[in-house]
Amino acid sequence: MTQSLTGNELAAADGSAVSIRPGSGGETLETRDRDGQLLFEYQPATGRATVRLPGLGLEFRSVDGRTELVCDRNLTIRSEGTVEIVGERGSTLACGPSSVRVGQEGLELEAPVARVRAGEAKIACGKVEQSLGRVITWAKQVYERVEDLLHVRAGRIRTEAENGHLVQASQARVQAEGDVHVQGRSINLG
Repeated sequence: MTQSLTGNELAAADGSAVSIRPGSGGETLETRDRDGQLLFEYQPATGRATVRLPGLGLEFRSVDGRTELVCDRNLTIRSEGTVEIVGERGSTLACGPSSVRVGQEGLELEAPVARVRAGEAKIACGKVEQSLGRVITWAKQVYERVEDLLHVRAGRIRTEAENGHLVQASQARVQAEGDVHVQGRSINLG
């Protein structure tokens, strides 16, 4: 095994080397392969360490207790079992203006457009608040059951039915500040 020591560099016979490079932020310890590509970099002043895998475009960085996995191209995590991403304070998945954040206080989804497709979806929660500009719903059948109160406040209400329209209650009252119009081919009371 042949090695040479020149200045701040220790080199192996194949050309791979370890060196100390001075800089404005302090010294940097570097390890390079025989082609001169950087494999490992450590900055003692900041505690930042970077491991690179040449040819793969993949880096592991660590500084101040934070570790990053950085990839130039696509990154796939595949497992025959379960994949878990656990953060004690939270986890964020982001791409451009879209992000999903899971934290101790809840789940946040932010995106210009969201599309959800599922064979079946069940939602159970104590309270739902919606702030919407416009709602369009297409459904074959809709069933709603409200145990206590259904209160709708609107500028106008319009209901259209192709066939029958049944309003059934133990008591009913129609109240208006202006005129009340009832129109039909025949009107049966009683």
